[in-house]
Amino acid sequence: MSTAQIIFVVVYFGLAIYAFQVYKRILYNTLIKVLYFFAVISAWIFWVMQQRQYVDEIKPMNYDLSLGVLGSFFVLVFIASCFSLIDDVYRLFLLLRNWLLNRKVNPTPYYPERRRFIAGVAIATSFAPFSVMMLGLKKSSKYNFKVHSYDLEFPDLPQAFDNFKIAHISDFHAGSFDDPEEVERGLKMVQRLEADVVLFTGDMVNNLSDEAEKYIDMFYRISAKYGKFSVLGNHDYGDYYPHKTDEQQQQDVDQLIDFQSKMGFKVLLDETVTFEKEEHKMHVVGVQNWGTGRFPKKGDLQKASEKTADDDFKILMSHDPSHWEAEVLNNQKKFQLTLSGHTHGFQIGIEIPGLKWSPIQYRYKQWAGLYSRNQNHLIVNRGFGHLGYPGRYGIWPEIGLITLKSKLS
Repeated sequence: MSTAQIIFVVVYFGLAIYAFQVYKRILYNTLIKVLYFFAVISAWIFWVMQQRQYVDEIKPMNYDLSLGVLGSFFVLVFIASCFSLIDDVYRLFLLLRNWLLNRKVNPTPYYPERRRFIAGVAIATSFAPFSVMMLGLKKSSKYNFKVHSYDLEFPDLPQAFDNFKIAHISDFHAGSFDDPEEVERGLKMVQRLEADVVLFTGDMVNNLSDEAEKYIDMFYRISAKYGKFSVLGNHDYGDYYPHKTDEQQQQDVDQLIDFQSKMGFKVLLDETVTFEKEEHKMHVVGVQNWGTGRFPKKGDLQKASEKTADDDFKILMSHDPSHWEAEVLNNQKKFQLTLSGHTHGFQIGIEIPGLKWSPIQYRYKQWAGLYSRNQNHLIVNRGFGHLGYPGRYGIWPEIGLITLKSKLS
């Protein structure tokens, strides 16, 4: 194992033992205690077995599943450890207070009712996300494709493009799939939308272009009257893989662009494509990845839109939604609709009538669905695939159907 993996194992088992200090206050049954450690150790062994089969960049079939299971147990013991830490800090506070006041009393009084209450809260709080994460690992969860429909009205949409339909997909992450038949089922759903154009907003792969090759024919079978267009996301540049040279990395990017061309996509690298109908025009502007924080700022919005007039009707494809507030909204040129992805909606969250929540909202203001400001709209796709955590729950994989309407119609 690498140094990082050794550190993780030490932390994982350290947290498991520390978490047990709070669990044992309410779990009196010896069998349950034994099962706790058996499950914790089994999750680690499962991951180790898959790790040893990971040879020459070829992932074993259950590698992602093992990561998901181990990650779920890590969340379980981490949250419980936080409660154990709170209790220990409180007891330490009492010890210091009594020492400073020279009190001749038990410095760490034992309150069984309070400690059992903390244990109960710890169990409930840690098992809730653990259960959700484990449920999200089911195949029926991560391939639970949902069509999200958006009807948007624009005062400046050319009348000729009234009821123009866009199929929007994003974050395919080809390297994460373990069932090509389920992937094909999802892509057939895209075809059945019979959209006028198909727009893909980046992250076709996780790390390497080879991941996408097996899906060329599936994408090729998707057709649209005005064609299919895509942009690159942060993962498409191979920055998360240790390439030997910059030239090798660029060759892999070029191969990914070639694969997407074979899929039927025109990859827009800071450029514009124009649709014409009945002497009216509409532009699709595609920029390379541009994100705030540590994400690459490769896109050039000015270059991408240089062939468009300020008030022309424009659809912008930009992988990272943080680009919208950072550069798009205050741009001299008006971009009536921006399409993004990137966040995956964190893959876990709550979306029910009246409540929409995910941990990703504390990182991104715009993280899933439709956002509007001064007649400018942003749609953040929840992603077709998954990455890291190999599952979904509550935030299902999305296929977007966007219908443009003219207010003059």
